[in-house]
Amino acid sequence: MTERSRSFLETKYPDGVVVMGGMGVNVSSPLAVAEIVKTGNIGTLSQTAAGVLLARELQDGDPTGMYRKVLEGENGFSNQDMWLQVKQKFYLEDGVRPKKQLLRYRPVERYRNAENKEVEMLTVMGSYALVAISQVLAGDHTWNDSGDIGTNGLIKIPRPLPAAAYGDQLARSRFSAHGAGRARRPNGENV
Repeated sequence: MTERSRSFLETKYPDGVVVMGGMGVNVSSPLAVAEIVKTGNIGTLSQTAAGVLLARELQDGDPTGMYRKVLEGENGFSNQDMWLQVKQKFYLEDGVRPKKQLLRYRPVERYRNAENKEVEMLTVMGSYALVAISQVLAGDHTWNDSGDIGTNGLIKIPRPLPAAAYGDQLARSRFSAHGAGRARRPNGENV
């Protein structure tokens, strides 16, 4: 932990703090994070596969309506043209196709060596949406004296991290941590 981080935590949380979070896809969901934040502690969302999660939720018909709520309109995602492209491609009003179809979900491009704007766009919006949904569910407790919302990225899959961190910051996440997945020797060198 850096001295700056330690100083922030000691100043804001002099009596100690609970930090909740996990790495896996939707392990630390917006609902879980919001509940932790409401208690005045730190909730950490998993950024892992945020774009894929967004695409799947939209193809499921966005049953809670939360993704559309935080992404649409004047108070939603800052680039509405980008949001409309994603919505047009992935949103199914009645949810996924019948189970007898071979592909239940429309495939989502993967990160490869070459730049892929669609994948980056989904990642930015997916990370933005996770933070924004957490804020809504927490009753926007994130900018007063109660807890904070941040994100955690899986460092062993580095390609999505910049796009995910950008989405987090657009949604005014308090921090973005990256770790797990990189083995280290006892002397601290990467393996």
